[in-house]
Amino acid sequence: MFRSSLTGALAIVSLSAHLQAATMLVDFGRTDNQTSGNWNNVHGPSGTTTLTTPSVDLIDDQGNATDYTLVTNFDDGGSWAASGADYSTGTKPAPFAGAPTTATGDSLFVRTPADTTITLTGLSASETYDLVFYGARGNNGGASTFVVTDNSGAKPLQSFDVFENDSAVASFTGLVPDGSGEITIVFQGVFSSTGTGINTNQQSSGAFNALQITSNIPEPSTVMLAALACTTLLRRRR
Repeated sequence: MFRSSLTGALAIVSLSAHLQAATMLVDFGRTDNQTSGNWNNVHGPSGTTTLTTPSVDLIDDQGNATDYTLVTNFDDGGSWAASGADYSTGTKPAPFAGAPTTATGDSLFVRTPADTTITLTGLSASETYDLVFYGARGNNGGASTFVVTDNSGAKPLQSFDVFENDSAVASFTGLVPDGSGEITIVFQGVFSSTGTGINTNQQSSGAFNALQITSNIPEPSTVMLAALACTTLLRRRR
């Protein structure tokens, strides 16, 4: 009896650690340059405003289906940068350093005053979520900005310059979905005084190439309860 109870308590601890996080990877780019394997692809024809995948049911980086859906809205802007804007060379920042160039090279393109809205749906109230955004262009560029809204409201804007970006990402952690199980992202390209281009338009070009989503199952209470159960059983055994 003791052994089976102890085994059960330890199994809870093990299961909690196993369920701690899942990771989803999303490539934003041209239809002719999608990323294979356990990547999700949001795409459209090169140089167009056509959104081929307005809704994507996400898989995780192990190829497992999830309950999450990513919805992209081009109503207020968005297009697919042509290959001339690709940044396929150079290093990429973590967590995209080892990502395929098909994921990090091409991009979703937006220039102020346009913006693109992305909504994550089907999220769980018992989980928190971390988002990491990467964008880069190889010919010119301004800055990409990201505003994320969760259950507590809009988070402070984060931004980075996109021309040959080899070091910067925007990162949001500990996000809690709203009452509808959603987190909303607004992406915009804005002017950067440190951007690169021959005119204001080029220095206002934003890029969104890849997204990493991590779901975290809060485990402290489960682990503490399981550990307490183990301790209690051991004391009783003694």
